[in-house]
Amino acid sequence: MNVIIIDDNRNFRVMLKTFLSENNYTVFEASTSDEALSTIRENPIDLALLDLKLGSENGIELLKLLREHQPLLPIILMTAYATIETAVTAIKLGANDYIQKPINLDMLAIKIDKLIKEYYLNVQNLNDDKYEPVIIYKSERMKEVINLANNVAGTDATVLISGESGTGKELLARYIHSKSNRKGCPFVAINCAAIPHELIESELFGAEKGAFTGAYATRVGKFELANHGTLFLDEIGDLSLNAQAKVLRALDEKKIRRIGSNDNIALDIRIISATNKNLKHKVDNNKFRTDLYYRISTYPIVIPPLREHTEDIPLLLKYYLEMFSRKLGKNIPIVTPNAFNELINYNWPGNIREFKNIIERAVILNNEKISTFNLTNEFSEKINLRYRRKLEEITVIKEALKSASMNKRKAAKILGISYRSLLYKIKEYKITDNMD
Repeated sequence: MNVIIIDDNRNFRVMLKTFLSENNYTVFEASTSDEALSTIRENPIDLALLDLKLGSENGIELLKLLREHQPLLPIILMTAYATIETAVTAIKLGANDYIQKPINLDMLAIKIDKLIKEYYLNVQNLNDDKYEPVIIYKSERMKEVINLANNVAGTDATVLISGESGTGKELLARYIHSKSNRKGCPFVAINCAAIPHELIESELFGAEKGAFTGAYATRVGKFELANHGTLFLDEIGDLSLNAQAKVLRALDEKKIRRIGSNDNIALDIRIISATNKNLKHKVDNNKFRTDLYYRISTYPIVIPPLREHTEDIPLLLKYYLEMFSRKLGKNIPIVTPNAFNELINYNWPGNIREFKNIIERAVILNNEKISTFNLTNEFSEKINLRYRRKLEEITVIKEALKSASMNKRKAAKILGISYRSLLYKIKEYKITDNMD
């Protein structure tokens, strides 16, 4: 596994590199933003350790750039200044986790191992032929959506899924793929909004080694990876007009050519696109190609926002309560009538994605009963951060106990806390010997 340490303190990098190397990680180093970006472009990095203060540079700015170039890369922010505001900002901008300096190396190792495992598990799940997307619904609005999806699944028609952020557009695309004749072939997703314009062509079509500055190895593009399967173009409305023309050409000609190559690659793929924008409006304003719009929207499906199918909330609540209770090894809590009414009456600007996060937070923060979901629009980044910290503590304690073969004194030593403190935490979080 390849880890990059991005920190301007050479002695700190050496110390961390020694520790990680002893734990069988291949370690790369960078002291500036430019060095970090260059190294990540040239090497397959599995995780980044990023210092908040990079000399005169700001680690938050580099975090933004890393998210643009590597949307899926696990990133741990390291900081000696762990304030609530900084941590909230880091998580909002895409850090997967953070750790305070001076660093507890055993805890860092647990965090790294956890994030890398999650990363590869997610990649495996996304490409697993047996992956069956679960869509929870009973409302007439969602029945219409699923009927439309079922009707088109067995064809190769292009599908355009529209809906607000968080409504489950990618989940529906996966559902269509799972019901199609291409089910056993790859489902490849790309978020067109997350890739810088100058990199989108190589991301989509691939590039030969040496095709441009920074192309140190041959890159296989998403079209090629999806061959014989389904390519999901998420947020297609964010593609530049130049990129739109190239996508249209690939769809019309059913072939692509990597940047720097003279060889054509024949394509046999199904295209599903998604957008949270009004593409017809963009067409009318000359910001989206008319020909591409009609090419990708043979079969349009609109997913309604959650506020328009609140009759699905009881089923969604049951599903996520059971899921997160099982995941955390807790009993399923009772939801009071007042708390349930909060869910029904809330506007859900973040839709099902927000709903899922709210339920997970509630299961973490409550044991036997949920009396409120704290659904104010101000919902608090501070409350949200406390929830994240609590989840982090539970996970780290469980990992330490596993590493110590359930020996609590050894686990306390790994965690750098007293035996008494660990016993208190185990009792507080109701962590049992059977943690599976």
